[in-house]
Amino acid sequence: MPDSTIIIIDTSDYMQNGDYAPSRSESQLECIHAVINGRLARSPENVVGILASGSKSQRVLSALTNNQSSILKGLHKAEIGGLAEIKKTLHVAKLALDYSPEPYYGKRIVMFIGSPITDLKQEEIKDLVRFLRSNEIMLDIISFGEIVENAPILELLQNEMGNDCVYVPIPTGPHIMRDILATTEVIKRDGGLHLYGNDDAELQRVMQESMRDFIGADGQYDEDAALEAALRASMNDYNAPPQTNTNTNNNNNNN
Repeated sequence: MPDSTIIIIDTSDYMQNGDYAPSRSESQLECIHAVINGRLARSPENVVGILASGSKSQRVLSALTNNQSSILKGLHKAEIGGLAEIKKTLHVAKLALDYSPEPYYGKRIVMFIGSPITDLKQEEIKDLVRFLRSNEIMLDIISFGEIVENAPILELLQNEMGNDCVYVPIPTGPHIMRDILATTEVIKRDGGLHLYGNDDAELQRVMQESMRDFIGADGQYDEDAALEAALRASMNDYNAPPQTNTNTNNNNNNN
């Protein structure tokens, strides 16, 4: 069955740390690219959206779509800054998943977290799990940065979610973060790593820009208005007729 997937990217200040090669932010982006590639390669009907958890970035970076270039351009808008707002972002992810092109799509959140969890307590986990399960949402958690205080919260979340949750803690070190993620069900469920060839110059350019410009900027942000605009844009994408059909109709009208 086709899936709709929301990927939550950590855009907190902690992404400026250099404890992963080549850097924490680039390592996270490489992993996210791998998840996007796998999700879309598994089925052309799968859709992916991107949300930012950092409080200084706009929340909705890309609404659900199967347009890979649009998704990566959404990543390009991420701004590092502030703290990760996990609970709030998970609730926004649920709203975004409600706008899947078809209601029968499997719903999944892939959450990257590499900073201290400050807005979710252990005693709130059961309510969060009930919230996710009642909406038939599965959860993957990719934890990096070896933040000790996060482990009890994330382990409890995994235990309460059971088979609906894959939890991947990635230690620091000289290894490539994406290579470790590739050994887990997060990537293996889609047939392993799907990497682009060097001939796709435009897509490579977008990926490189998203890594190079993954830097912080201050500014106010109207989260509700941005979510409404992004969801409206995503629905326009689903409802828009294919370009070839439009041209054909125009030709027929001219005749």
